[in-house]
Amino acid sequence: MACVSWNARGLGTHKTIRALNNLMYKYKPKIVFLSETKQKMKKLEKLRKKCKFENSFYVDPVESAGGLALWWDNDVQISILYSDKNVIDSSISITSEAPWFCSFIYGPPYREEKRDFWEKMSSLRENSNNPWCIMGDSNIVLNQEDKFGGNLYDLAQANWGAFTWTNLRADDDAIMERLDRIVVNSVWLNFFSKAVGISEPAIEKAFLEFHNLSETTNNVAGSNTPQHPAWTPPPTNWVKINCSISVDKFSGSTGAAAMLRNSHGCIIDGISKNDVFSSLDASSIRMGVESARNLGIRNIIIESNNKDLMKRLQSKLFSSWSSAAVEKDIIDRISVFNSCSFCFVPSSCNLAAKWVARMSRTNSCPVNWVCHNPPELQLLL
Repeated sequence: MACVSWNARGLGTHKTIRALNNLMYKYKPKIVFLSETKQKMKKLEKLRKKCKFENSFYVDPVESAGGLALWWDNDVQISILYSDKNVIDSSISITSEAPWFCSFIYGPPYREEKRDFWEKMSSLRENSNNPWCIMGDSNIVLNQEDKFGGNLYDLAQANWGAFTWTNLRADDDAIMERLDRIVVNSVWLNFFSKAVGISEPAIEKAFLEFHNLSETTNNVAGSNTPQHPAWTPPPTNWVKINCSISVDKFSGSTGAAAMLRNSHGCIIDGISKNDVFSSLDASSIRMGVESARNLGIRNIIIESNNKDLMKRLQSKLFSSWSSAAVEKDIIDRISVFNSCSFCFVPSSCNLAAKWVARMSRTNSCPVNWVCHNPPELQLLL
């Protein structure tokens, strides 16, 4: 799997768009991170569709400066944990592998902002032993005062604590005088022991391409049968809320379910209802959010098969339909959480919640399904 990170320094010219197309053709990445887009979401969405990526997340530029874009296809699951003008922090899952963190960065260009930025970055994974990768344009030039021990950057200045870091290069090239970086902790490096980082100029700009050369593939070995993405657990100290609905088009009966699972994959709570006749998808999410609030959970990832609804909740641009009131209510309710992410997932990642919704619709769902998972549900967990 390939991941491309590129500081485009503006995607408004034919030259940069042609260079972007060349990168897509050459590396066929599953994930693309673009910094300094200097473009609003509407134009970037047109480019994304031309590059044939199914999913996206954006941080708009401030006037004509900055701007971030993250694109990925359906073979990868990405949950956005935090974002601002300098970083998109995410949790990434590939097929059935355990999730890992990736922070896509565009470091502040002004010296007075750099320390605050790196202190904030270090706090993102404080006291965490999860795999973590940082990639993008760090905007750190290794001049004489920024060097330590000759050609090594003093990572203590960024307060990285006990982490051991490498930029996937060896010997004297371990840290080079460049702005673009791929930096990982030792846990990540053990997780992807065959990964390599590649740097190459593109129309007088630099980009980093990251290869995941582990044995994970998108096809079963020796077969042309696609391997559908499966549910993956959230990071430690997070809870994933899977929401789903079921509708009988002939009878009109409905069912909605929200399932809360921890980083071990265990169901810690859940709620299901039938005969929910309005704002069905949004209502299932609201049920899950309320359950998480009642349990005092602080960090949540909400997953649903409804891509349009997930985009509206991410952007807080609500529809003119009857569901708008429920969507606004969801946004109000999530204010109590430290972190909340909305993520579209394919149906294969939501099978357990879908089963509960279907059983609820037909009044066949056991009352105690959370504590005593029925055998049919256990097969889907």
